[in-house]
Amino acid sequence: MPSLRILSIRGLVVEVNCRADDKPESNELLQLPGHPEAPLQVLLFRNETTAVCLNLASSKLVRRGSILERTKKTITVPTGKAALGRLFNALGQPMDDGGPLVAAGSRSIHDVPKTTSYFGRGEELPETGIKFIDFLTPFFKVRTIVIIGVSGVGMTVLRMCLM
Repeated sequence: MPSLRILSIRGLVVEVNCRADDKPESNELLQLPGHPEAPLQVLLFRNETTAVCLNLASSKLVRRGSILERTKKTITVPTGKAALGRLFNALGQPMDDGGPLVAAGSRSIHDVPKTTSYFGRGEELPETGIKFIDFLTPFFKVRTIVIIGVSGVGMTVLRMCLM
């Protein structure tokens, strides 16, 4: 008897029935046998035998009642100098015309970052140059601030990365 079977599909959200003794890990990729281009990522568990997954490729191959297999992997992205300046999709596959990628390695997107010391202490109050904003809402450095205003001339979106 297969251990993973699709119960229901609602848009990109897929519910998968699994046996308690062969339950996938959170964030693990599942795939249809013979179709690695249609991965599903386990997001959470509704109960002991039902996993809620995300259809990452929005593939039409994913159908109710289909059997899945575990990959025992998560989404990884290439790392190293060869990956700088390249364009990748959500699965870490190159999407540009940069040729084959010879990366130094790869890391899971769910790994804990190595360090955050490059963000600084965040105790400075920089000036935005807009007196009204500086006076009413002082922002700390190392934050991303989005200000949305709708008045008279339409919508103005001002995005300031204060680093």
